[in-house]
Amino acid sequence: VSEAGKFTVIVNDAADRTRPQILDLGDGRKFVVFIANRGTDSELPANDMCLFYSICDENGKWAEPVPVADDRTFDTMPDIVFGTNKKNIGIVWADSIRKLKAEDSLKDKLNTLGISGAIYNIESGTMSKEINFVSDDEINFVSDKDKYKYKYFNLAPQVSMVDDKIYVSYMARDIESVTKDEDILDVAGLYSTMVTVGYDMEEKKVIPKAFVVIKHPAIVDPLTMDYNTLTSKIGDKTYTLATYTVDTDSKIDTASDRELYLSIKDVTKEKAYYPIKISSGVTVSVPRLTKLGDEIFLSWLKDTREIQLLDVSDLVSALFMNDTIGSVYADSDEDDATWYKKTAKELEMDTLDMDTLDMDTEESFSPATESDYHGYLVYDDSIYKELYDGTFRISGTSITTNETDNLSIEEYEQECDGIYLFGDL
Repeated sequence: VSEAGKFTVIVNDAADRTRPQILDLGDGRKFVVFIANRGTDSELPANDMCLFYSICDENGKWAEPVPVADDRTFDTMPDIVFGTNKKNIGIVWADSIRKLKAEDSLKDKLNTLGISGAIYNIESGTMSKEINFVSDDEINFVSDKDKYKYKYFNLAPQVSMVDDKIYVSYMARDIESVTKDEDILDVAGLYSTMVTVGYDMEEKKVIPKAFVVIKHPAIVDPLTMDYNTLTSKIGDKTYTLATYTVDTDSKIDTASDRELYLSIKDVTKEKAYYPIKISSGVTVSVPRLTKLGDEIFLSWLKDTREIQLLDVSDLVSALFMNDTIGSVYADSDEDDATWYKKTAKELEMDTLDMDTLDMDTEESFSPATESDYHGYLVYDDSIYKELYDGTFRISGTSITTNETDNLSIEEYEQECDGIYLFGDL
């Protein structure tokens, strides 16, 4: 851990890939989780890969790391997030259902990975018992019961917290047909899907999982990349937002054919709207939803050299929280691919002749109404007209000043087999 040029070693020889995640508690203290070797299993070192946490006090001293859940099984891929009002911290990770054995194949090892979680109470400084997000009915038992496994290889959990609920999404991959280790990395050839699951902290029970259906106007079961999700309150409702790219030619070594989407689900109404296409026809990669204060932003990399930014909170508020247009968007059919493209007539909004309007002489435009004109009340030049036209209020900045730089995926060369992404197996 580093701060102001100073480095503090929490654990020596922790692991090849510690995957640290850190949060500033706001009172001078910090909270960190990371993967480290507990050093107790001589049969197979992977069983010693454990998720630890530690607290840094106001004086910069780190406490002795403690396992989040010491079940003596393989841990990897943690994610953490603050709860509402920063009273709790939600923690999720990929967690083996049993101890791994030396004779296990890589496929067997990966199929033991489920999704676990825990809740850290900041005020009391206590960690909850482990939460198992993957249910027992997803377990396959083989002749040797010591080799039981999940039906899917579960990985890459992401966590959000709203009030007394924990929301988790993760990827489930069907690798049953795999006969060679390198085939596990065949993103296009193997079936993968995103799964959502949750936990009610008040009732202390898991909210049943649901497979995410990726809708596309032209492709059935499209190849999606870079899936990222966030659940948050916007106004007085809870929304699950997700962003991802669709590879329209199903070839991961090309990128200029990828489309960027944003999906919106009203958790309160359990209604998922048809995904909104944000961008296409350019190279799009690494989309990410980030919450900064009360605002949520979507960022992504355009043409390998420009960071793009979209205010998602503003978009959701315009669609669902403008009393002037009522529930026109909210009442849209879930299978309507153009639900966000509404005309001025559908919204019962005024329109203006932009070619003849003279803003200097038009007496009806006071500063207040002019502000409304550029925002929501008049259709022309509003966010609603931009949505109808398929354009969005996006800002961008270049990350390179050299026009000859080429960061395209087509120029990449494979340097390793990628198995290391799954942890120290």
